[in-house]
Amino acid sequence: MVDNLRIRSTPSLSGTIVIALDKWSRLDVSSNPTSLGPVTADGYDWYPVLYQAYTGETSGWAAAGDPATPFLATLKPRCDEPPDVILTEYEQLACLGTGSVTIEGTYGCGECGGFAAGTFEPGWLANPVDGSYTLRPKPGTIGIGQLDMHKAPDAGIELPAEGAILRVTGHFDDDAASTCFIAPLEGEVPTPADERAALMYCRERFVIDSFVQIGTDPNFPN
Repeated sequence: MVDNLRIRSTPSLSGTIVIALDKWSRLDVSSNPTSLGPVTADGYDWYPVLYQAYTGETSGWAAAGDPATPFLATLKPRCDEPPDVILTEYEQLACLGTGSVTIEGTYGCGECGGFAAGTFEPGWLANPVDGSYTLRPKPGTIGIGQLDMHKAPDAGIELPAEGAILRVTGHFDDDAASTCFIAPLEGEVPTPADERAALMYCRERFVIDSFVQIGTDPNFPN
Protein backbone atom coordinates (compact mmCIF):
# COMPACT_ATOMS: atom_id res chain seq x y z
CA MET A 1 0.00 0.00 0.00
CA VAL A 2 3.08 2.27 0.08
CA ASP A 3 6.12 2.82 -2.10
CA ASN A 4 9.54 1.56 -1.03
CA LEU A 5 8.25 -1.02 1.44
CA ARG A 6 11.35 -2.53 3.02
CA ILE A 7 11.44 -6.28 3.49
CA ARG A 8 13.87 -7.14 6.28
CA SER A 9 15.75 -10.24 7.30
CA THR A 10 14.28 -10.18 10.83
CA PRO A 11 11.06 -8.71 12.28
CA SER A 12 12.57 -5.43 13.49
CA LEU A 13 13.76 -2.07 12.18
CA SER A 14 17.32 -3.23 12.80
CA GLY A 15 16.93 -6.16 10.41
CA THR A 16 18.92 -6.07 7.18
CA ILE A 17 16.91 -4.77 4.20
CA VAL A 18 16.73 -7.61 1.66
CA ILE A 19 14.55 -5.79 -0.90
CA ALA A 20 12.43 -2.61 -1.24
CA LEU A 21 9.16 -2.97 -3.13
CA ASP A 22 7.03 -0.65 -5.21
CA LYS A 23 3.43 0.11 -4.34
CA TRP A 24 0.91 -2.59 -5.41
CA SER A 25 3.50 -5.38 -5.19
CA ARG A 26 1.95 -8.74 -4.29
CA LEU A 27 3.29 -10.56 -1.25
CA ASP A 28 2.37 -14.01 0.03
CA VAL A 29 2.25 -14.30 3.81
CA SER A 30 4.02 -17.45 4.96
CA SER A 31 1.88 -20.24 6.39
CA ASN A 32 4.86 -22.18 7.70
CA PRO A 33 3.84 -23.03 11.29
CA THR A 34 7.44 -22.76 12.48
CA SER A 35 7.48 -19.08 11.47
CA LEU A 36 4.08 -17.47 11.88
CA GLY A 37 3.24 -13.81 12.21
CA PRO A 38 2.44 -11.28 13.34
CA VAL A 39 5.44 -10.61 15.56
CA THR A 40 5.33 -7.28 17.40
CA ALA A 41 8.52 -5.22 17.52
CA ASP A 42 9.53 -1.55 17.28
CA GLY A 43 5.91 -0.43 17.25
CA TYR A 44 4.81 -2.59 14.31
CA ASP A 45 3.26 -5.97 13.63
CA TRP A 46 5.57 -7.92 11.29
CA TYR A 47 4.60 -10.73 8.91
CA PRO A 48 6.85 -13.36 7.29
CA VAL A 49 6.40 -12.83 3.55
CA LEU A 50 7.50 -14.18 0.19
CA TYR A 51 7.91 -11.95 -2.86
CA GLN A 52 7.96 -13.75 -6.21
CA ALA A 53 9.36 -12.15 -9.35
CA TYR A 54 10.64 -13.40 -12.70
CA THR A 55 14.16 -13.24 -11.31
CA GLY A 56 13.38 -15.47 -8.34
CA GLU A 57 11.93 -15.44 -4.84
CA THR A 58 12.77 -13.22 -1.87
CA SER A 59 11.63 -13.93 1.68
CA GLY A 60 11.76 -11.79 4.79
CA TRP A 61 9.58 -9.80 7.17
CA ALA A 62 7.25 -6.90 6.34
CA ALA A 63 5.79 -4.37 8.77
CA ALA A 64 2.02 -3.98 8.46
CA GLY A 65 2.00 -0.25 9.28
CA ASP A 66 -0.66 1.25 11.52
CA PRO A 67 -4.37 2.16 11.20
CA ALA A 68 -3.57 5.64 9.92
CA THR A 69 -1.00 4.43 7.37
CA PRO A 70 -1.38 0.73 6.51
CA PHE A 71 1.57 -0.73 4.62
CA LEU A 72 -0.24 -3.94 3.69
CA ALA A 73 -3.77 -4.86 2.64
CA THR A 74 -5.38 -8.27 2.10
CA LEU A 75 -6.14 -9.10 -1.52
CA LYS A 76 -9.48 -10.54 -2.60
CA PRO A 77 -9.18 -14.34 -3.05
CA ARG A 78 -8.79 -15.36 -6.70
CA CYS A 79 -11.72 -17.76 -6.73
CA ASP A 80 -12.66 -17.12 -10.38
CA GLU A 81 -9.20 -17.45 -11.91
CA PRO A 82 -8.37 -20.01 -14.66
CA PRO A 83 -7.52 -23.57 -13.52
CA ASP A 84 -3.77 -23.07 -14.04
CA VAL A 85 -3.62 -20.46 -11.26
CA ILE A 86 -2.46 -22.18 -8.06
CA LEU A 87 -4.30 -20.72 -5.08
CA THR A 88 -2.54 -19.91 -1.84
CA GLU A 89 -3.61 -21.90 1.22
CA TYR A 90 -5.61 -18.88 2.38
CA GLU A 91 -7.39 -18.78 -1.00
CA GLN A 92 -8.07 -22.53 -0.90
CA LEU A 93 -9.85 -21.97 2.41
CA ALA A 94 -11.75 -18.93 1.14
CA CYS A 95 -12.73 -20.46 -2.21
CA LEU A 96 -13.17 -24.17 -1.38
CA GLY A 97 -13.71 -24.29 2.36
CA THR A 98 -17.49 -24.18 2.48
CA GLY A 99 -18.15 -27.90 2.14
CA SER A 100 -16.94 -31.24 0.83
CA VAL A 101 -14.07 -31.24 -1.69
CA THR A 102 -12.94 -34.21 -3.81
CA ILE A 103 -9.42 -34.29 -5.28
CA GLU A 104 -7.57 -36.95 -7.27
CA GLY A 105 -3.81 -37.32 -7.14
CA THR A 106 -0.75 -39.33 -6.18
CA TYR A 107 -0.29 -39.97 -2.49
CA GLY A 108 3.18 -39.62 -1.02
CA CYS A 109 6.16 -37.32 -1.03
CA GLY A 110 9.09 -39.64 -1.72
CA GLU A 111 12.07 -38.02 -0.03
CA CYS A 112 10.05 -35.66 2.17
CA GLY A 113 10.31 -35.86 5.92
CA GLY A 114 12.05 -34.12 8.77
CA PHE A 115 11.09 -32.89 12.21
CA ALA A 116 9.21 -29.82 13.42
CA ALA A 117 10.50 -28.67 16.79
CA GLY A 118 8.00 -27.20 19.21
CA THR A 119 4.47 -27.77 20.47
CA PHE A 120 1.66 -28.38 17.97
CA GLU A 121 -1.83 -29.09 19.31
CA PRO A 122 -3.83 -30.97 18.29
CA GLY A 123 -0.89 -32.79 16.75
CA TRP A 124 -2.86 -34.52 14.00
CA LEU A 125 -3.99 -31.14 12.63
CA ALA A 126 -1.28 -28.67 13.60
CA ASN A 127 1.96 -30.65 13.24
CA PRO A 128 3.35 -29.96 9.73
CA VAL A 129 5.38 -33.21 9.64
CA ASP A 130 4.00 -35.93 11.91
CA GLY A 131 0.37 -35.04 11.21
CA SER A 132 0.67 -34.37 7.48
CA TYR A 133 0.26 -36.59 4.41
CA THR A 134 1.10 -35.32 0.93
CA LEU A 135 -1.15 -35.52 -2.13
CA ARG A 136 0.05 -34.38 -5.54
CA PRO A 137 -3.14 -33.54 -7.44
CA LYS A 138 -3.41 -34.61 -11.06
CA PRO A 139 -2.76 -31.88 -13.67
CA GLY A 140 -5.69 -29.56 -14.22
CA THR A 141 -7.04 -29.78 -10.67
CA ILE A 142 -8.53 -26.35 -10.10
CA GLY A 143 -6.40 -24.14 -7.92
CA ILE A 144 -4.64 -26.90 -5.98
CA GLY A 145 -0.89 -27.42 -5.86
CA GLN A 146 0.79 -29.94 -3.56
CA LEU A 147 -1.74 -30.61 -0.81
CA ASP A 148 -0.94 -31.43 2.82
CA MET A 149 -3.68 -33.70 4.14
CA HIS A 150 -4.56 -34.57 7.73
CA LYS A 151 -6.72 -37.24 9.33
CA ALA A 152 -8.51 -37.16 12.66
CA PRO A 153 -7.40 -39.93 15.07
CA ASP A 154 -10.97 -41.20 15.46
CA ALA A 155 -11.73 -41.28 11.71
CA GLY A 156 -10.49 -44.85 11.26
CA ILE A 157 -8.61 -43.95 8.05
CA GLU A 158 -5.59 -46.03 7.02
CA LEU A 159 -3.84 -44.73 3.93
CA PRO A 160 -2.21 -47.17 1.46
CA ALA A 161 1.46 -47.29 0.49
CA GLU A 162 2.91 -44.15 -1.08
CA GLY A 163 2.58 -44.03 -4.84
CA ALA A 164 -1.13 -44.90 -4.81
CA ILE A 165 -3.45 -42.76 -6.90
CA LEU A 166 -6.31 -41.70 -4.66
CA ARG A 167 -9.64 -39.98 -4.99
CA VAL A 168 -9.84 -38.17 -1.67
CA THR A 169 -12.89 -36.46 -0.24
CA GLY A 170 -12.40 -34.05 2.63
CA HIS A 171 -12.83 -30.53 3.90
CA PHE A 172 -11.07 -27.40 5.03
CA ASP A 173 -11.96 -25.42 8.18
CA ASP A 174 -12.25 -28.36 10.56
CA ASP A 175 -13.96 -27.70 13.90
CA ALA A 176 -10.78 -28.75 15.74
CA ALA A 177 -9.03 -25.65 14.39
CA SER A 178 -10.61 -23.63 17.19
CA THR A 179 -8.39 -25.46 19.70
CA CYS A 180 -5.10 -25.05 17.80
CA PHE A 181 -2.00 -24.03 19.73
CA ILE A 182 1.36 -23.63 17.97
CA ALA A 183 4.63 -22.83 19.74
CA PRO A 184 7.72 -23.33 17.56
CA LEU A 185 10.94 -24.07 19.41
CA GLU A 186 13.32 -21.12 19.17
CA GLY A 187 16.52 -21.81 21.03
CA GLU A 188 15.61 -23.71 24.18
CA VAL A 189 12.13 -22.30 24.79
CA PRO A 190 8.95 -22.77 22.70
CA THR A 191 7.49 -19.41 21.66
CA PRO A 192 3.69 -19.40 21.22
CA ALA A 193 2.54 -18.10 17.85
CA ASP A 194 -0.14 -15.43 17.65
CA GLU A 195 -3.52 -17.08 18.35
CA ARG A 196 -4.99 -15.63 15.14
CA ALA A 197 -2.18 -17.09 13.06
CA ALA A 198 -2.48 -20.51 14.70
CA LEU A 199 -6.23 -20.52 14.10
CA MET A 200 -5.82 -19.54 10.44
CA TYR A 201 -3.10 -22.15 9.85
CA CYS A 202 -5.31 -24.93 11.21
CA ARG A 203 -8.40 -23.73 9.34
CA GLU A 204 -6.39 -23.97 6.12
CA ARG A 205 -5.61 -27.68 6.66
CA PHE A 206 -7.36 -30.24 4.44
CA VAL A 207 -8.86 -33.03 6.53
CA ILE A 208 -9.61 -36.43 4.95
CA ASP A 209 -13.16 -37.76 5.28
CA SER A 210 -12.77 -40.77 2.96
CA PHE A 211 -10.80 -42.03 -0.03
CA VAL A 212 -10.70 -44.71 -2.69
CA GLN A 213 -7.60 -46.00 -4.46
CA ILE A 214 -8.03 -45.80 -8.22
CA GLY A 215 -4.58 -46.85 -9.36
CA THR A 216 -0.82 -46.74 -8.83
CA ASP A 217 1.48 -44.04 -10.17
CA PRO A 218 4.28 -45.78 -12.14
CA ASN A 219 6.39 -42.60 -12.02
CA PHE A 220 6.38 -42.21 -8.24
CA PRO A 221 8.42 -40.75 -6.59
CA ASN A 222 9.66 -38.71 -9.60
